Amino acid sequence: MITDEMKSCQKCSLQKDTLYRVRISENKVWFFVCSECMKIVKPDNPHYQYGGTWKNRKKKEMRKKIKNGCVLCVRRRNPLMIRNIFIFMKVLYVQVVMKIRKGMK
Repeated sequence: MITDEMKSCQKCSLQKDTLYRVRISENKVWFFVCSECMKIVKPDNPHYQYGGTWKNRKKKEMRKKIKNGCVLCVRRRNPLMIRNIFIFMKVLYVQVVMKIRKGMK
């Protein structure tokens, strides 16, 4: 998913949620590179210097805002939330069956 909050890797130009700030040349210029490019520029580079990690804050904020989602409750294994989802699905199923039966009469 590409959003306005994502940044492009300065080596491969792909948009990523996580980039690493590194120096990889003699001129001491900082670059933001993705994890794939980091594997290429880091080994055997005498000028390599790590300068921190940039992460997409919007992605983290979105995870915090989602409180009642199927994916979230399954990941956290919250039995009460999973139970509520199954009850909701059962009620929805019954409503659909009732509409179908009314349509057949």
